[in-house]
Amino acid sequence: MAYVALGILLLVIAIVAFNVVLSIFEKPRIAKHKNMKKAKRKAFERE
Repeated sequence: MAYVALGILLLVIAIVAFNVVLSIFEKPRIAKHKNMKKAKRKAFERE
């Protein structure tokens, strides 16, 4: 029974760690995407 609880705990920790890592890697990409959209809009307004 203790092994099952430990396994579940490790699984939860792994999922949380995975989500944290993903969010850290996603933030710069999202920021770049927003900046690209702004740049495209500016280029569109210029023409």
